Amino acid sequence: MTADTDFTERERTQTWENVTVQNMASEIAGRYAPLALQYTADAVQIESMEQSGQTDSDFLKSVCDKYELGMKVYSSRLVIFDIQKYRQMPPVALIDKGQMVQWSFKTKLAGTYTGGTMQYKNPTSGKDLEAKVGTEQRVLHVSGKADSQADAEKQIKAAVNKANEDMTTLSVRIPGNPDLCSTQCVMITGLGTANGKYYIKKAVHAVSGKYETSLEMSKVYPSI
Repeated sequence: MTADTDFTERERTQTWENVTVQNMASEIAGRYAPLALQYTADAVQIESMEQSGQTDSDFLKSVCDKYELGMKVYSSRLVIFDIQKYRQMPPVALIDKGQMVQWSFKTKLAGTYTGGTMQYKNPTSGKDLEAKVGTEQRVLHVSGKADSQADAEKQIKAAVNKANEDMTTLSVRIPGNPDLCSTQCVMITGLGTANGKYYIKKAVHAVSGKYETSLEMSKVYPSI
């Protein structure tokens, strides 16, 4: 196997203790030279976590999802970043309905979550505890293991923001724009209730007779 296929196919069991997400990612990247880690997020401390029969790719992605970190692998780099920092960046472009070759809009009727709760056990005493974040207008109940109150609150925020990120999505195809890429934000106009600021989750540039750019985006709501 090559290093690339090992990263995505070889299953591994390992107990991680007293590490940060950056430490974990650095050790994992080190197994697949010349893969180099690029980490641009705050430190996330983990007391204990089990990697059980998972590939390094799947395991690290699950850890990143748990703490609202983005993860990409390209050009021999393992890139981990703070998703919310990118979602709060100003729009790099305005895209009006008149520019769109094609568009598709989806939204969930229930509305965004305003807060969340999590039941967890104190790792030392085994006592059942509860953590709460945000307001109680519409609450997301989060399950999982937490090392502390602060750890539980981080996981709640990540889960609520992730749920809200998927609340409203927009797919558009426009004349080719080489300046647009994933992790950027754009402003959408001309679509009525679908108007607003969007985060680009995926950008595909293709030439088939003519150059066009396809964008998969999620609407930016205030984070909790």
